[in-house]
Amino acid sequence: MWRRWLKTKMRLRLSTLILLIIIFCMAVTLVLQQQREARLRSALRSARNAASDKAILMALDQPFDAKLIPRPTLALLLQEIKRVTSNGVLSEVTSNGWVVTSNGGLWDGIPIYVDRIGLQEAGVTMNSPVTVSSKAVTIRKALQDALGQLKLVYTVKDGWMLITSKESIP
Repeated sequence: MWRRWLKTKMRLRLSTLILLIIIFCMAVTLVLQQQREARLRSALRSARNAASDKAILMALDQPFDAKLIPRPTLALLLQEIKRVTSNGVLSEVTSNGWVVTSNGGLWDGIPIYVDRIGLQEAGVTMNSPVTVSSKAVTIRKALQDALGQLKLVYTVKDGWMLITSKESIP
């Protein structure tokens, strides 16, 4: 009788041990899978940011006529840049006569972040007046000229265009 009880207890311990080993292996597999997914998400995010940066840099090279803005301020200029770069404003006529519009994936225009602390460091506000070129130039040139007057700069990083003071740029 004791032998039977001992065998049953050993089987129970052995099956419990096997079950615990299976649970441990599944937990390790789950952790490894989550780490792999995190690496893939990070790589995808980097690729998207690089593509977004490239799309922003391409959008900055399109023509821009800022003389249509009455009494231009920094806010109005940035608003117009966002409008011009949104929803397929780059047009190109192909060899067969079709008009192709594309903005490189910037559906809502260039994502612009204005650093409020950088504005304070430069002593300007969003309502500070800017002088814009009376002739058609690229968005890049118009932006550099307008920001230069206010002692501000822009940088494109991680899929955004950051506008801040010269001292705040890392």
